[in-house]
Amino acid sequence: MQLENVWEKIDQLLTKVNFDDIWKGFRSCPFALYDDEHVVINNQISPINHQFVAHTVIDYEGEKIAIWHITSEDMKSLDVLASNIVHEMFHAFQQEQQEKRFPNDLKGLNKPKKVSYYYMKYQEGQHLKEALEMADSEKKYKQLLHILALRERRLLQFKSATTYELAIETVEGTAEYVGLMSLKQLNESTYEQRLNQYKNNLTDKQLLFDPRRYAYYYGSLLLILLNQLNIPFNQRIRNEERTIFESLLESIQERVTVDKLITDKEIECELYNNIEMLREKFTEFNQNKTRKQTGLYKIIGYDPMNMYKMNTFILHEHFVRLRDRKSEKNLFLKGPVITIYNQDESDVIGFLTQY
Repeated sequence: MQLENVWEKIDQLLTKVNFDDIWKGFRSCPFALYDDEHVVINNQISPINHQFVAHTVIDYEGEKIAIWHITSEDMKSLDVLASNIVHEMFHAFQQEQQEKRFPNDLKGLNKPKKVSYYYMKYQEGQHLKEALEMADSEKKYKQLLHILALRERRLLQFKSATTYELAIETVEGTAEYVGLMSLKQLNESTYEQRLNQYKNNLTDKQLLFDPRRYAYYYGSLLLILLNQLNIPFNQRIRNEERTIFESLLESIQERVTVDKLITDKEIECELYNNIEMLREKFTEFNQNKTRKQTGLYKIIGYDPMNMYKMNTFILHEHFVRLRDRKSEKNLFLKGPVITIYNQDESDVIGFLTQY
């Protein structure tokens, strides 16, 4: 199917979505679909430029537009593709509402190395999955109380990592929730299939160690559970500093006691494998010939799904954008590339590229 035809079909599908019903005040925005050579905006095709990287929101000719890189996988369901575009449109809405609860992705790469963190996280996933599959509202609510108790415990013991995940759930989990709700409006059966996939992801022991992806699923499904329980959640974005979950903790006073944590040998093994995988990625990069460039840069763009950190080095497998603080020029570096940070990680002081 031609790119222009896909754009037109998605545009037609989006007219069927009631944005305000999903999230008060939310509305659509312009969108673009692109492949490796061309981009279609407003049903007009043109060559792509450096702005079109990944699935995101960009400023384009004075307005924010949602962009999506089309692959053969996207052609399997245009309803799902339309819902993914709605996800990105919600990010444009967040920016317009001056969202400021964005996660610090660089700090978020500092993953806990204690297995108890992942035991708690896995147990939370079990409770949420079970709650979503229960018919009895009282039992659902009890599962929610267990989630609250576990998360309060995790916040006390692992504040930085847990706070990072709550921020992702607030910014990305809400966008994923909005996308799911639009899919429900477009195609109920496809929505149910996707919902089941997401529920299964909650107890995927490998996915536990990918905090960003996991928070997409957890954040969206938690909001669906609140809908099922008729518990309102905070939809205010402008001037809001609390994450969605922090607001929930304040609104529900009842608590239960967590008797004990589960233990799981598979999770222990996954933690070890994750640490080894990180070492291997950096070893593989350094086995190639590299060129080092020193300077003082600000990081202004990256693919958060494909970044790995070791000490003050971050490996970007896809790309990274930097701004030279001296010349004020922007640099686009295609991955793999390693950025090197100063001790407080406020500046990039160099980067390594392969040749």
